[in-house]
Amino acid sequence: MPRETEHAADESKSSNFRNVQSSPASMESALESTLDGTQANLALGGMTPGLTTDGQANLIGRGIYAPVTFLPDVLPSTDLLTISPPDDGNVREMTQVSNLVLVANGGRHALHLNLTGEGRRMSRFEMTRVLLRSSSAAALKITNELDERDAFFTSVFTNSTIDGGVEVFGGGDSITFEDITFTGKGRIVFQLNTIERSGADASQLLISGCNFTNAGGLYIMTGTRVRIVNNNMELGSKGQGVGNALVYLQGGETGEEIEGATVAGNYLAPITPSISALRLGATNGTQIYNNTISAPYKTPGLRIDGNAKNTIIGPNIWETTPGFEVDDQGMGTMGIYKTLYLEPSRQVTAGRPPVRFIKKPNGLHGTVTLSGSLNGGTTQKDATLGVLPVGFRPSVTDTFTVQARTVEGLSQVQIIIEADTGRISLAEELSVPLLELSFNGVSFEASNVI
Repeated sequence: MPRETEHAADESKSSNFRNVQSSPASMESALESTLDGTQANLALGGMTPGLTTDGQANLIGRGIYAPVTFLPDVLPSTDLLTISPPDDGNVREMTQVSNLVLVANGGRHALHLNLTGEGRRMSRFEMTRVLLRSSSAAALKITNELDERDAFFTSVFTNSTIDGGVEVFGGGDSITFEDITFTGKGRIVFQLNTIERSGADASQLLISGCNFTNAGGLYIMTGTRVRIVNNNMELGSKGQGVGNALVYLQGGETGEEIEGATVAGNYLAPITPSISALRLGATNGTQIYNNTISAPYKTPGLRIDGNAKNTIIGPNIWETTPGFEVDDQGMGTMGIYKTLYLEPSRQVTAGRPPVRFIKKPNGLHGTVTLSGSLNGGTTQKDATLGVLPVGFRPSVTDTFTVQARTVEGLSQVQIIIEADTGRISLAEELSVPLLELSFNGVSFEASNVI
């Protein structure tokens, strides 16, 4: 039996619970009487005008045995269930919603957690064993204008189904989605706070063990400490995702980059043509490893935009067209080989591997290693051999000894790699034509990409 159809044990035996019948008036009356923080037991559904609680009552329902529905022709601007503490500066310690089926129609949200306002404070919210469904709006909406006040806010969503999308604006200090089924037409959208509090970033997002089959994909606009781990994420043949990707970490302007995100242990499989599994925008230090990454024919599984920095690509399983694993336009991407730009008069030595470089996450900012060999071109001192892009240059200009082959045999030659331009040049003049120059063994600590 699906999780959302399970019902709670017989909580009505507890003296803490108040039975609320189907009429909105009796529901609101019972909730008003729970200002001491006790629990309201929703026995039957039928909330037509919508319900607002101040965040001090725990709402415990009966699963599919008491679905709470919102008729499409009543109060079109009212959400089905709104939890919003009074704007009085007092902190509501804990609110729980469980064993409910909340179905909203007509452009309404099934559940709206509203902490907008300087004085609206709640320390913790939990939702478990709940079905949220909305036909034309996000089933779950969270609005929270978090600022420098000292009230932390944590929300945890577990063992539930969300049909119709999610919109999180502000969010709070810590948001967790664990063992959730996301389905329906909507997008899962997060625009999280990026302020710092007591030396720690304010917005921590964990999405773990969830099943995504929604048509809109996962879209993270801003945030820090984002962890997307051990999820099954699929996009059907008609699903468009967002930004041509199943999962899109967009980021904002400078100062609003998504820093240190982790995408690990997921199955990422869009099947819509031209839709990638994962796309990175303004991000810094995203780690991608132990995923199975699929993509349609000749579509990159991973897209890395030009404003993404220091992406770390670990071992992954690639179910993509060969050669279309990664489209990397980012700065300082680690874990994949890139071809070195050669000065036009140079060419790769016939029968030898191409001249490549790779950055691995060793040292403070990563270690760059070159390989392959070239020949041709002038042998004068300071002659350009090739150019390394930003993110793959040494922290200081340095000289390296490499092996060369000329008509006179093998010899050792010194090259210079410039820190500011990435230019690789001969440190000395060669008296005879260059048949082959090998970059094998050249390695250095990369400069920081700010």
